[in-house]
Amino acid sequence: MLDINTFLAVGVAVLSLWWFSVRRPAGAPPGPWLAVPLLGHLLLMMKKDPLEQFAAWRRQYGDVFSLYLGSQLVVVLNGYKVLKDALVKNADTFSDRPFVCLQDILTDSKGKLKSSIIDTSGPVWKAQRKVSTQILRELGMGTNVLAAKIEEEVKEYIRVISESQVQPLDLKHLTQASVSNNICSIVLGKRFEYGH
Repeated sequence: MLDINTFLAVGVAVLSLWWFSVRRPAGAPPGPWLAVPLLGHLLLMMKKDPLEQFAAWRRQYGDVFSLYLGSQLVVVLNGYKVLKDALVKNADTFSDRPFVCLQDILTDSKGKLKSSIIDTSGPVWKAQRKVSTQILRELGMGTNVLAAKIEEEVKEYIRVISESQVQPLDLKHLTQASVSNNICSIVLGKRFEYGH
């Protein structure tokens, strides 16, 4: 009798664990129903090309649907209107990055990231974005000064190519020099001649 009770208890515990790990929260968009604990819907995406699978789910559930990638519930947005509504009209709601357990390891307890601006979110990200944007504006972003410097460099690039006539020319080196000249003209205020 003990074996049957133990078996039933383990069975109920496993079913409960499965139910609570893959059930959709109230208000979550619809999506595929069969999710495996710890893997989610990854097995369904392995059966065929993931892009085809996402297209099939879009046809079945619409432009907004949800699924589990591992144990993380993910909401998928499709279509220009849905993306514009989310990322432009509701930018503050969608500006944060998802919580990742690894992020806690990389941060101290106060939320200051030890890694780069790419990992940040929330108030830290907003402060870093404000400073970065201010620095880029000081360097000429969004002004005609930047466009004029790039146009000047393009003219010089074309001149060097036209002067080479039929001689072989290393475009990789020329392009790298041109990009470097654009950066130097913005940061240092002067450009350098090719080949120097």
